[in-house]
Amino acid sequence: MSKGTSKIQGAEAATRVIGPSVGGLVVATVGLAAGLVVDAFTFAFCFVCIWLIRVQETVHRGQNQREPLRRQIALGLRFVAGDPYLRSIVVYGTLLNFGLTGYSTIQIVFLEKTVGVGEFGLGLLLAIAGVGGIVGSMIARPLGRRFGTARSVLTCQLVTGPFILLAPLTTYGAGLFWFCIGGMVMVAGVVSCNVVLGSFRQSYCPPDRLGRVVATSMFLLHSSIPLGALTAGYLGDAVGPRGTMWIMACLIAPCGLVLLFSPLRGIRDLPSRPAISVR
Repeated sequence: MSKGTSKIQGAEAATRVIGPSVGGLVVATVGLAAGLVVDAFTFAFCFVCIWLIRVQETVHRGQNQREPLRRQIALGLRFVAGDPYLRSIVVYGTLLNFGLTGYSTIQIVFLEKTVGVGEFGLGLLLAIAGVGGIVGSMIARPLGRRFGTARSVLTCQLVTGPFILLAPLTTYGAGLFWFCIGGMVMVAGVVSCNVVLGSFRQSYCPPDRLGRVVATSMFLLHSSIPLGALTAGYLGDAVGPRGTMWIMACLIAPCGLVLLFSPLRGIRDLPSRPAISVR
């Protein structure tokens, strides 16, 4: 399962490397409006690719799936809130998503308006930082085997998270190095953890509860994304792009402490069975 998750994360990271650089080149060549049209066609191409998938799926409907939707949602919430591992991971992910979304929202304005980077250079910088995602997807499984899944997640976040504090130091010229190295290392740590934690969630939850647990987790994890974007926009007007970069970086850097003060600290590998039973 971790191998499949690693491949998915690696493919996603590769698109994040190629996409910004190609997007920057397209905008620099044909302009912003035409670039959006080109981007729209890529979504249409994705739709066709998904439509062409021909797989016969077998749906198994158990007793729990015939329960009222409200009860299923409540069960998912109780399971996530009552399990110490899932609860810690969701809190960590929610805080991290808030900071990452705010950082991603303001970084374009910061690089273009404050640092003075052009369209193609902007895409190139984002692509370089995105290389960390490919590295993270490649090292996740070896680190898990060598040091244990829990230890690798904890160490990755504690070591790589603070590197994001280099990004606000970015200036034009040689100072662009700080954005590249800070973003690259931070992204590598995040993707590496996502590979391990994604595999853990799928193998840890009972099959009849996996859907509602994943749905609950994703709802909570994504709830902070619009808040992060709104906060970054407000702070961008209030304290400027560089000040907002500092604030978001200071929120991202210590997120690993949530995992440090969780049950992950005392174990080598993440458990394979739930610590609680929710009815």
